[in-house]
Amino acid sequence: MKHTKQKILFLIADEIQAINYNARNKLKIETALNKALKEGDKIDKTIKELVNELPQKEKEKIIILRWSDLMKSLERKQFLNELSENYNKKENFHKGIVKIVREYTSKEKREFSLESLHKMEKYLIEELPEFLKGILYERNYFNLYVYPKDNRFFKFVQQIQDGKIKLKLTQKLPTEKIAFVVVN
Repeated sequence: MKHTKQKILFLIADEIQAINYNARNKLKIETALNKALKEGDKIDKTIKELVNELPQKEKEKIIILRWSDLMKSLERKQFLNELSENYNKKENFHKGIVKIVREYTSKEKREFSLESLHKMEKYLIEELPEFLKGILYERNYFNLYVYPKDNRFFKFVQQIQDGKIKLKLTQKLPTEKIAFVVVN
């Protein structure tokens, strides 16, 4: 942090995690959402405790957002609607999402219903706006993600960025690509 003048965003992907709990653990939607939000509260508290230990100048660089903060953006909602349309109409896009979900679930011992698989596909589509466009918040643009492991999803995002998977909304993507740092 001392090596950047930029702001740093911590995005707590809590609310969206409810989709996973519902699809993977067969929790009811309300139960899954409550569990995800409670975990989000814990993560939020931990981040704030760590940030409070920093000097004031460093604290001012930190922004903490919850998933619900992203959902307030009308532009994001429109982009998400376009992604959903592409999912329904563009075969290579649809197949890419399905392939990622099938790869993830094939590594698990439990069986997944078709409905659960579709929910996980929806999860990936819900994540895509930030991975394709970055996050604009209070006139700060964030386009670098730190992630715990490399995966097919990042490769899929890169194929979209590179134009290998053609979407109607490709012209709406920033010219500067979103970057990923994988920490293993």
